[in-house]
Amino acid sequence: MDVEVAIIGQGIAGSTLALQLIKRNISFVVIDKGATSGASSVSSGLINPITGRKYVKSWMIDELLPSSIEIYRQFEQVLQYKYINSRPIVRSIDTVEQENQWHIREADLGYKDYIHGDYDGPDYIPFLNEARSFGIVRKSYNVDVDQLIKDFRIYLVDKGQLIEDAVDYEQIEITSSHIRVADIRCNYLICAEGWGVRHNPYFIGLPFRPAKGEVLRIKIDRAFPRFHILKYHKFFVPQDEYGTFWIGSNYARDFEDDHPTENGRSELTNYLNTYLKLDYEIIEHLAGVRPATKYRKPLIGRHYEHKNLILFNGLGTKGISIAPYWSVRLVNHILDGRELGSELPKLYPQ
Repeated sequence: MDVEVAIIGQGIAGSTLALQLIKRNISFVVIDKGATSGASSVSSGLINPITGRKYVKSWMIDELLPSSIEIYRQFEQVLQYKYINSRPIVRSIDTVEQENQWHIREADLGYKDYIHGDYDGPDYIPFLNEARSFGIVRKSYNVDVDQLIKDFRIYLVDKGQLIEDAVDYEQIEITSSHIRVADIRCNYLICAEGWGVRHNPYFIGLPFRPAKGEVLRIKIDRAFPRFHILKYHKFFVPQDEYGTFWIGSNYARDFEDDHPTENGRSELTNYLNTYLKLDYEIIEHLAGVRPATKYRKPLIGRHYEHKNLILFNGLGTKGISIAPYWSVRLVNHILDGRELGSELPKLYPQ
């Protein structure tokens, strides 16, 4: 099979890249064995413009947000399903210091689109222990990433553009004009395999700092508000209108594998038992490894020796908002020769 581009990985990184190639009418194939524990498959799908205890804007959010909305709606057009929903975040403000910091941000013109005053939280306070006050983060979104990836996988299979297999990196043949992966010959090979990059000998030594996260999907009494996202120490992300929530997540640097653990489950249930006044039922306990980096920014660019071998990885905890924008930039770089941009860390600093 001869194609212009081959992509390793069909998480959110590989899927957004593939969509760009579809739009450009470029021949491509995606290679993915169908692992179920990737970070994308257990993601909350949250696009959160305000992060951290000091309520700062997420990296490049002013540029990332419009691109995310546009591209997830393009997925909706292609797959005929709704994936992205606008959901304000009701965020707890737990101390006087946090309250002062919140008001500082509220007065900053650069934050006027994202920070919206105080919210006394009458909908939440009856159901939470120790709740004090809340603020609202606007322009936040929830993407049904798991469903999107499953639906897009079916679409790619139907189009003959998905090879459901693992990559044997030792069998990759690279020349100056093309790359051969098994029976595929391509002009460009993009590695977007998330945590799987640890097996890729071409990108060993880059500053990846993978972080494991564990989450619960739970059912809460329908009296609990389900139209906003709640950030109360951890996130409560509504999954449907029937009281199902995604709860998480924790953040582990030291881990043995990507499987759920009893310690992770205990941490989340202890949190729920401490702060939630309502009974709940655990539906599912999931885990995944985020391909984070030392810089907390993605690692995107060409291999130092093989210029037709390209990395699109390290999207970390913000991958749902990072992938759309940077997939466009990367495809424009490959096909049109445009600069990737100085916002990214260099893959191979001098």
